[in-house]
Amino acid sequence: MDIIKNMGLSKKLIGGVLLLLLLVSVGIGTVSFYQASSALQNQVETNIPLVAKDGANIVTEVLERHLATVSVLAENPDIKSMDWEKQKKALVEMKQENAYLKQYLGFGIVSPDGSLRVPSGDTSQVGDRSFFKSAMQGNTNLSDVLISKILKSPVMVIATPIRNERGEVTGVLIARLNAEWLSKVTDGIGFGEQGYSYIIDGKGTLIAHGNRDFVLNQTNFIEE
Repeated sequence: MDIIKNMGLSKKLIGGVLLLLLLVSVGIGTVSFYQASSALQNQVETNIPLVAKDGANIVTEVLERHLATVSVLAENPDIKSMDWEKQKKALVEMKQENAYLKQYLGFGIVSPDGSLRVPSGDTSQVGDRSFFKSAMQGNTNLSDVLISKILKSPVMVIATPIRNERGEVTGVLIARLNAEWLSKVTDGIGFGEQGYSYIIDGKGTLIAHGNRDFVLNQTNFIEE
């Protein structure tokens, strides 16, 4: 009988020890899980801003290169002449002879009254556009991303002042650029296996996204 009692007591002790070990293991596992989750969250919170900063630096570098390019083109003597025939010839020749300039959709000259002329012969009025007003004040700048109804793609306009020999602004040189390159930049930026990036403008409108329809439709989830 004593042996039987001792065996029952041993089983209870073993069961208690196993239960204690199980509880300890569960506790350690739970603590480890939360520590790992916290570490992962901290890593994400630390790294994502760095990824976003790198993406912003890429976009800024490309934009600054375009702004500098158009500014240099405005120094061409034929462009500065404000003689349309000379300007037209120069715009056509520059794009034909310079492989780098072929990435631009087209160039145009805007007179002080806001009349835009392009080599194809088309004309339009852009006097109310902010990029024109800023250029007339002496600033090389670019427009917000616009959706071209003809091309059915996002475009941006780069505008730079044309100055005479006295440094006075006598007109504006503009260059149209396909803005889909922004989405190509974000296509290459992500975090983890399913992370992705996008760009919104100052109003919250998507101007770069893996889903190109969001860009073409100028989707603004902040407003929606």
